[in-house]
Amino acid sequence: MAAGRVCVCADTQVCLMCVCSVLTCGRKLLGLWPSMPGRSGNARTSSPNFNQPDSVILQVDFPTSSFEVFFSTPASADFCPQYDFSRLDTISQIQLQDVLQKKAFFWFPDQELRRTAVQWMDSISDPELLDFLPQLVQALKYECYLDSSLVRFLLRRAIGDIRIAHYLFWLLKDNLQDSQFSARYQHLLAALLCCVGRALRDEFDLQCWLVSILTKVAQKVRDATPSSRQGVLRDSLDEMKQFFTMNSSCRLPLNPALHVSGINIQVTHTCRLIDLQINHTSHTSPSYSCLYGSFFVG
Repeated sequence: MAAGRVCVCADTQVCLMCVCSVLTCGRKLLGLWPSMPGRSGNARTSSPNFNQPDSVILQVDFPTSSFEVFFSTPASADFCPQYDFSRLDTISQIQLQDVLQKKAFFWFPDQELRRTAVQWMDSISDPELLDFLPQLVQALKYECYLDSSLVRFLLRRAIGDIRIAHYLFWLLKDNLQDSQFSARYQHLLAALLCCVGRALRDEFDLQCWLVSILTKVAQKVRDATPSSRQGVLRDSLDEMKQFFTMNSSCRLPLNPALHVSGINIQVTHTCRLIDLQINHTSHTSPSYSCLYGSFFVG
């Protein structure tokens, strides 16, 4: 290793104050995340790594005292002076420009700043929110605490609109595969399921059941020889027929506005890059096809 060069082997994060703005004290155990090429430390979760079997545990003893140190929000000043950047001295201008160019500066988890941003978003309509929902779910990784303004905002809007609840459910469920953030998304998914009520929870169970059947069918098609895949697909759809025998209909996971009541086996087929093209039937609308491509079979 060259002299003066720093090699990061692992890292972790810890909040110096809790959600109640009380300074952290006492003994803490921190699970270290191993350093991986091409992955920035800014994308780390604030949760320690205790899930990996080979994780390294770091013990940190923070100073303790007989009283709690509380950080209060400064009172708003009656007068806020404004300064002209060009009137600063040369050294101050260079130092300020250097700070603004640092990427980590823009990810600083200032709670008041994030709370204000959520207040601005509160005025957008539900259809507009759906467009930004994937990005907002990713932004949850950068929240210091689970009880944050963004989490409360998403849960409140999910309670008021079934489409937001539907897409939020599947976005959170998809992120459960993330090794570093899965614990956080598990808590958020549990909070969502507690808020939406029994009927929608039962609907989500049906959709998950349907997706699990499709996954098993896709795996069988993937493992079959190219010449026999169409026959394997037809034979593997019996479980899906049983699903619709037991349940009259189910909302389509890809679109909650569509209720499916069965499949049209005659026109369901495989293709080279997409495993399954399932032709669904409905009581109230013409049949329509959906592509399921989680596995490549070509």
